[in-house]
Amino acid sequence: MKRNLKSLLVAVSMLSAIGFTSCDENATIDYDGPDIDFTFAYSPIRSADASAWTLIASDTVPGENMDEFLAKDTANASKADAVKSATIKNGVLVVSGGNFNFSGVDSVKISYRIVNTTQEINLVVGALRGAGKDTIYFNNVKIEKEQALDLLGKDKVVSMSAIFNPLLVNCFQTGAVYNFKAKTKLAVLASAAGGLMSGL
Repeated sequence: MKRNLKSLLVAVSMLSAIGFTSCDENATIDYDGPDIDFTFAYSPIRSADASAWTLIASDTVPGENMDEFLAKDTANASKADAVKSATIKNGVLVVSGGNFNFSGVDSVKISYRIVNTTQEINLVVGALRGAGKDTIYFNNVKIEKEQALDLLGKDKVVSMSAIFNPLLVNCFQTGAVYNFKAKTKLAVLASAAGGLMSGL
């Protein structure tokens, strides 16, 4: 019985090795990526059209050196070109600077464009959930390799827009400060990942 069990384990190990090298050569491992943390101050731009996206604030945000980031936890670091995609997770937007909340706000959109380019990319769109008025929540969003490396690795102009009822009291006033935070998960080719296991 022991011999049969040992033979079975050896066979399973061999099949696993064969499967990994032949069928799973594009397999990826998830790592914790750079945190996203954008802070905006209100800009006095108003709209009388409650159905239109209105620009609320905008700022330039520096990029992260992705090779250096991936090298932090291992001597066997994966390079940025091994990143296959990224997922933006647990995005929230909070407002501070006074007695503000998101009453009267239908939706908020975070967009960006890479510095010295003109193409604007919509990153996430979120809304209030439940009865609370203090936080805008965003669903998880997966972005593919090129966009992920641009978003995380290059300097960008990040903008916040909103759809809201301008006739109601809302948080889009002088003195309001908005902070968007999210986590990222990087899908990195397992063949290039080496010993970088801390983000699992």
